[in-house]
Amino acid sequence: MAETFKPTTNELENIIRKSVKDALSEFEKEKIISNTDKLLTISQVSKKLGKSFRTIKKWVDAGILQTTKNGLVTEASLNEYLKG
Repeated sequence: MAETFKPTTNELENIIRKSVKDALSEFEKEKIISNTDKLLTISQVSKKLGKSFRTIKKWVDAGILQTTKNGLVTEASLNEYLKG
C-alpha cells in the first residue's frame, strides 16, 4: 500500500508560496513579451515563410520557434530563426 503524503502546515505554506511565485513570474514574462514583441499565429508564420501549418507546428513542438502559453509565436523568435 502506498504511503499518503501528509505535509505539515509549514510545508504546505511553502508549496503554495512557490506555486504562486512561479505563476506570477510566468504571468510577468508573458506580459513583457506581449507588450514588447509582435505576436503571430502559427498560420501567420506559415504564410510568411511559405511553409505548411504542420511544419511550423513541428518547429514549435521541437523548440525551434518559441511561443507564448497561448501558442503565439513571438516576432523575436521568428527573427532569431531567420538569422540562422
